[in-house]
Amino acid sequence: MSFCAIDFGTSNSAVAVATSAGMRLADVEDGHTTLPTAVFFNVDDHSQAFGRRAISAYIDGFDGRLMRSIKSILGSPLAEASTDIGNGSAVSYLEVIALFLSWLKRHAEREADGPLRRAVLGRPVFFVDGDPRADALAQRQLEEAARSVGFDDIHFQYEPIAAAFDYESRLDADASATCSRRGRKQQRLPWPAAGKPSSNWISWSRNSNLLSTTQA
Repeated sequence: MSFCAIDFGTSNSAVAVATSAGMRLADVEDGHTTLPTAVFFNVDDHSQAFGRRAISAYIDGFDGRLMRSIKSILGSPLAEASTDIGNGSAVSYLEVIALFLSWLKRHAEREADGPLRRAVLGRPVFFVDGDPRADALAQRQLEEAARSVGFDDIHFQYEPIAAAFDYESRLDADASATCSRRGRKQQRLPWPAAGKPSSNWISWSRNSNLLSTTQA
């Protein structure tokens, strides 16, 4: 059975599918293999736009609700709460995440030319720093959203380790490297090609940039 690998990022997202030649990034938006992690709810025609189209709809002044950085709400009870999207309609934040994952899944299935029910999702070393319970909750919430869009075999991989595996796969001899995960969280992981990670440094910079609203 085919599977896909999803990078659901705070700022940008991507999805890759397994092929006989290895993993291949799917076209997720008009020829792009990445797209901004953004959803726009259009009040006028009750539609949703994703990625660059979501941002364009917001900039063009359509009446509606733009949501960005939706990953950063994971681990909070607020993720299961509802928010107004205009004209008296409401949606839970987890439903917003599920809608975005569904977009990635559809494009991955188009690339794979068939249904996908297995997925590997990248995750940061910590969704929530300093709070193991909230961190575990964040993973459960993301798994719940993924299951709601049709994935039933779900695995998680730490993002810097995934980067190390990718780098290791191209080596033909032992080597040491530094894998960096840049953005809202920066993670560096030295990785010997034939061994286990020797140490791990993590630094954080969390800024709120979750919701935007436009009005006609």
